Amino acid sequence: MKILKIWSLLSLLLMMAVSCDKGDATVSSSSILGEWKLVQMNDDDVDFTVYMTFNNDGSFDIYQQVYDLSYKKYTGTYTLQNSYVTGVYSDDTPWKYSYKASMRGSNLVLKADSETCVYEPTTIPEDVVAEANGTRANDVERHL
Repeated sequence: MKILKIWSLLSLLLMMAVSCDKGDATVSSSSILGEWKLVQMNDDDVDFTVYMTFNNDGSFDIYQQVYDLSYKKYTGTYTLQNSYVTGVYSDDTPWKYSYKASMRGSNLVLKADSETCVYEPTTIPEDVVAEANGTRANDVERHL
């Protein structure tokens, strides 16, 4: 009986330790879907704006205001396999990295060797979409 009580206490402590873990959780094909806003890059707040949408059909949209006053829109396709997400822009240019994707609470974390990007779920403002659709993406450096 005493062994059963000790085992129960140990099991409870183990469950509490696991539930308090602040580590990142594995991302699934459904958890990556939706609209995201970049909030941190390499543990620093960002001073530019990037919105991203991962669509159910394997396409993505990026709205970025990085080196320009207006938003630029980029599109392409992405693949999520074994927790790694890779992408190719519509002009066949691949993303800079293949990112290890994980969830940190409700935030999406994309991590490469030299880059960690944290995105929070959001709704992309209509004026951002309208502005980006009204301008043509030029040779501005792409976020991913």
